[in-house]
Amino acid sequence: MKVKIIGIGFLAIGLILISGPKVFADQQAEIILKALINKGIITQDDIDNAAKEVKEVKTDKKAEAPEGIEERVTALEKNAKDTPKWVKNTEFSGDLRLRYEMIEKPGPSGENDNRTRIRFRYGAKTKVNDQLKIGFGLATGSSDAPTSTNQTLEQEFQSKVIWLNYAYAQYEPTKWLTLLGGKFESPFFHTDMLWDSDIRFDGLAAKSKKTYFKGTKLPETELFLAGGYFPLDNNTAGESDLVLSVFQVGEEMKIGEAAKLKSGLAYYNFHNIEGYSTGKLEEEKSTNTAIGSGIAEDFNVLSPTVELTFNDPLGVGVPITLIGEYADNLGVLNDKNNDAWRAGVQFGKKVKKKSDWMVLGQYSRLEKDSFVDIFPDGDLNSGGTNARGWELIIDYGLVDNVLLGLDYYNSRVVSGAKDNDQVFEADIVIKF
Repeated sequence: MKVKIIGIGFLAIGLILISGPKVFADQQAEIILKALINKGIITQDDIDNAAKEVKEVKTDKKAEAPEGIEERVTALEKNAKDTPKWVKNTEFSGDLRLRYEMIEKPGPSGENDNRTRIRFRYGAKTKVNDQLKIGFGLATGSSDAPTSTNQTLEQEFQSKVIWLNYAYAQYEPTKWLTLLGGKFESPFFHTDMLWDSDIRFDGLAAKSKKTYFKGTKLPETELFLAGGYFPLDNNTAGESDLVLSVFQVGEEMKIGEAAKLKSGLAYYNFHNIEGYSTGKLEEEKSTNTAIGSGIAEDFNVLSPTVELTFNDPLGVGVPITLIGEYADNLGVLNDKNNDAWRAGVQFGKKVKKKSDWMVLGQYSRLEKDSFVDIFPDGDLNSGGTNARGWELIIDYGLVDNVLLGLDYYNSRVVSGAKDNDQVFEADIVIKF
């Protein structure tokens, strides 16, 4: 980007100095500049800014054209033509989160911990051509904790590990179909009750969407379908591979200017998990029912999710969103300890700039065999299932791209000891 801006500046200055003081009034110069605009090398704003700078230079009678300006302009023009389009279409982004965390777990086996943590993520995405995109990202964390990208600041200033957070190819053969392959963010609609927000799916996925009733008296509605195939563990010792297949159908409806309704129904099928050795699952929480060292139940989970957003119900410019999610593990034959649900309300919207704010309160309950226990929210009762409790989140934009986040959990197990676990997290998040 810097090369392009410098090139534009020298190009405009060169044309002015070479052509004389009336360059912008000269018909030949106008034709050249229009051609450069049409080719996407410069914009009208670039020309105006360059003209302003040159005007300031020309007011100084002693100012002279830089030596070799014509050669530099020619070289920069060639540079712009030779630069591949995918380089110009590459975008970089990242964020740094600084966290202070307090954990209180009362009882004989309780754990009280105050710690400082860091999370760093950095990635890029590029448009290879009109249909194909590539993305990758790096992040702190560890190989055996899919629900966390945090690193605790400890171990006498030891360097922190960076892992591949995601790497994917995204192919869009048509406007209504998207194909994904590699490691990527969840392509499905859900909260973090079942899937912690730090999880990246490995495998293949497809998404399709189409809008109906646009420009009619009926509510504009977008219908979407999504599906995926995700290997979880590759066995070479005779056991069947552990695989997750997912299918989801949903809609997003605009209810006039007042509200928006988004809902989805997902089916998560964990193939070959019944009897699977629990020790083979990374960061296994041991909250699912087990027989010996194997998982006792199958996991075929049906899960609806809904969000109803009122754009400004109180007339003060604050949107309010009602959140609901439910999960029923159909693989449990006795129909016990196999349900999960969440209900919440959010005031405000996602924080992006200074003075933006958001408050979210929600209650969750996950029974022992409602879902595979390595994937749910890693902070609710230390992660896993057999957990219930409520969470309060407050986010505020200190300045553009910098937010203060406060997150409080108060939770306990569904069955077992009744002591409350409490977690408080204070974050400074810097996005760039």
